Amino acid sequence: MVTTEERISRLEGTYEQVDERLGHLTSSIDALRADMNILRSDMNTMRTDIDTKLDALRSETNAKLNTMTIAIVTIGAAGIAALAGIGTAIVMLALRI
Repeated sequence: MVTTEERISRLEGTYEQVDERLGHLTSSIDALRADMNILRSDMNTMRTDIDTKLDALRSETNAKLNTMTIAIVTIGAAGIAALAGIGTAIVMLALRI
């Protein structure tokens, strides 16, 4: 038969084991939290870097698009003027005939 003192002794041993395991779990959770904070910081840094690069790319794309638009409008205007000139020349030739 197990005495009360033996039961208390076993319970105390079990309590100490549980307390030790909880201490290990607490340490592990704290380490995970630290790692998560580092990852969160790294992600914010990368997000800022990506935003900066996207802004630069957006500006460069807009500048090139504006340049192309001006070129197209200029070429279009020159083409219309050339066609008008050709049309005038055809009319003048037709009038001479």
